Amino acid sequence: MKCQSLHPDVLGRLPKGQLIEFLVAVTGKLALTEAELADVKSLDLAYAQQIEELLRSAGKNSRNSSMPPSIDGLSKPTVEEVAEKLTRSLRGKSNRDPGGQPGLPGRTLRMADTPDEIVDHFPSVCRHCDARLP
Repeated sequence: MKCQSLHPDVLGRLPKGQLIEFLVAVTGKLALTEAELADVKSLDLAYAQQIEELLRSAGKNSRNSSMPPSIDGLSKPTVEEVAEKLTRSLRGKSNRDPGGQPGLPGRTLRMADTPDEIVDHFPSVCRHCDARLP
C-alpha cells in the first residue's frame, strides 16, 4: 500500500484483512527502525568515547606526562616558551617594600680614608696570546 493512501478516511474504508496486513507491515518497519536507532546510539556512544580519548591524549607530551621525548616528534617549543619557563619565578609578589625597616641606619661598607696597605694586582699572562708578562 502506498504512503499517499494513508489518510484516515482511506484506512477506515479498507477491508479488515488489508488493514491487518498494513498494520503488520508498519509494525515490522517500526521494529527495524527501532533496531537501527539502537545501533546508531551504540555507535554514537562508541564514537564519543573515542573522541574523548583522542582529545585527552592530544594534549599530552613528554613534559606533562610520563611519555618519552620521542613521542613529541619534530615539534619543538618556541624560544619564547622556553625563555618564559626558565625566567619565570615561582615566588608570588608580596605587598611589602624591599629593604629593612624604615628609620634604621644602613650598613654599607665604605672605603677607608687611610688604608693600612695598598696592593696592586696585575695579570701574569697576556689574555690574547697567553705569553708571560714581566
